[in-house]
Amino acid sequence: MLPDTAARDGTPGTAANPPAAAPPQPVHRADYRPPAFLVETVELHIDLDPAATVVRSRLSVRRNPAAAEAGRGRRRCGSTARTA
Repeated sequence: MLPDTAARDGTPGTAANPPAAAPPQPVHRADYRPPAFLVETVELHIDLDPAATVVRSRLSVRRNPAAAEAGRGRRRCGSTARTA
C-alpha cells in the first residue's frame, strides 16, 4: 500500500486527490467497422457439480463478406481452441 502523500490543502494530483480524468471522446457511427467474423451458432454444455463445474462451448463462425479485412488469417485464443 502506498503512503498517503496528500497535502492537507487538497492540492490536485496527490494520492488522496488525484487529477481529473480526461473526458471521454465521442464515438461516431462512421468510426465503426463491420466485424471480420460473424457468429453462426453457439452451443454451451454446462455440467454443474459442487466440487467442479465444467463449461464447454462450441462456436460456429464464418467470415463476414462486408468486412474490409476479410482476407486476413484467423488468430486462435485460448489454450484448447481448435479451428475446423
